[in-house]
Amino acid sequence: MATIVGTRGIDILIGTELPDSIYGDTAGTLNFGYGGNDKLFGLGDNDKLFGDALTITAAGIGGADYLYGGAGKDYLYGDAFSLLRYARGGNDVLKGGAGSDALYGDGYTMKNYAKGGADVLFGEDGDDIIVGDASYMWNSTRGGNDKLYGGNGNDVLIGDATQMHDKAVGGDDYLHGGAGNDQLRGDAYLMDGYTRGGNDKLFSGTSYDFGAEFLYGDAVKMLGHAVGGNDLIYATESQNAHVAGDAEFMSDFTRGGDDVIYGGNAYGDASSMSGYAQGGNDVIYAKAGTTLIGAVSGGPAGDAGTMSGNTVGGNDTIYGSFGNEQIFGDARDASGNARGGNDLIFGGAGNDEIYGDFLGVQGNLVVGGNDTIHGGAGNDLIFGGGGADRFVFAAGDGFDTIGDFSRSQGDKIDLTSFHLKDFAALTIRDNAAGSAEILLPSEGKITLTAMKAAMLMATDFYL
Repeated sequence: MATIVGTRGIDILIGTELPDSIYGDTAGTLNFGYGGNDKLFGLGDNDKLFGDALTITAAGIGGADYLYGGAGKDYLYGDAFSLLRYARGGNDVLKGGAGSDALYGDGYTMKNYAKGGADVLFGEDGDDIIVGDASYMWNSTRGGNDKLYGGNGNDVLIGDATQMHDKAVGGDDYLHGGAGNDQLRGDAYLMDGYTRGGNDKLFSGTSYDFGAEFLYGDAVKMLGHAVGGNDLIYATESQNAHVAGDAEFMSDFTRGGDDVIYGGNAYGDASSMSGYAQGGNDVIYAKAGTTLIGAVSGGPAGDAGTMSGNTVGGNDTIYGSFGNEQIFGDARDASGNARGGNDLIFGGAGNDEIYGDFLGVQGNLVVGGNDTIHGGAGNDLIFGGGGADRFVFAAGDGFDTIGDFSRSQGDKIDLTSFHLKDFAALTIRDNAAGSAEILLPSEGKITLTAMKAAMLMATDFYL
């Protein structure tokens, strides 16, 4: 085992076939000035590469280094193991090479106002762990605007840190999984305290039919007063992607960001929301044949799979595709004092099942939002849920059914696209089951399972 140390100049340091520790500038502490712009090559065995030093502190600033792990299970740190007290990381390039490597754009630990650089990390071959800044970020540290590429293998990509605590802030990162079944986390695995996620962009890359990918706009777990960023997530190339705009679990007083999601089995905010968690105002574009939700299991969702406690859903916009989908404006299941948002849902083509708020409700304190729902082409089954909902219909729609029309809640049927003269121009009758049917000029039909034809009034419509 060899220890190789450079100088403050611009060095090219090459390891041996043994497990090496290579330092670009010093094996001790860089506490003032700039580190050199060094090139470090690990070559064989299991190496540890530090772009500048073991520790950077005070006014120390890391250089713009290039680190290549080579063969073996390597650990690459773009600047140092620890960045402390206003230290700044350089803009580094890290490549893992062969083997299952761990890459950290700046260091392992960042504390006390340390700031990460704008790093570029390539996992290349193997099942790699790729972290944009550090494993731990504490005390008002700030992540850099990093770019992470998984390459081949089943990789874990984290935009900023494994754990973000106190008032740490994530950078605006770009993550691309590449080939394999990858896990992408825009900011961290865990966010707590008053941490804030960056505005990240996540791309799933290609995955295998027999595996699954997981894309989280911010973290797996969000606790305390953590706030998610406004993220952009693409899961259109993946065969089986689980997507959450913010996290898998949101609890306490967390808040989701305003995210945009394309494809995948998606939740606008999280799989599970509890405590006083609040969803963001998300936009979701469904992948064909999926379940969409403000929150749902197995497809695009407005907020979450389950909402409990005093959670609040965001005002989401959901676009279905050409498949037969199940869409939830807020969540599949709700309990406690959960409140749905005011959502806008477009079913698209196909025979869809659309819920403005929730499918399953426990207790009588759950409150729905004021949703606007347009089933689109196909024969759709629509439930507005609680709140004053608007059901929109237009030419080209199929034979749709509204399962819970409620005048007392303020529901309305919007037929303005047909430019009807007045209520008398409508043809309304009861079908064989005794439910009201509204025959549309476009040869479409609306069935109201909770109403008789004689019960409908002009005030139930927007004409």
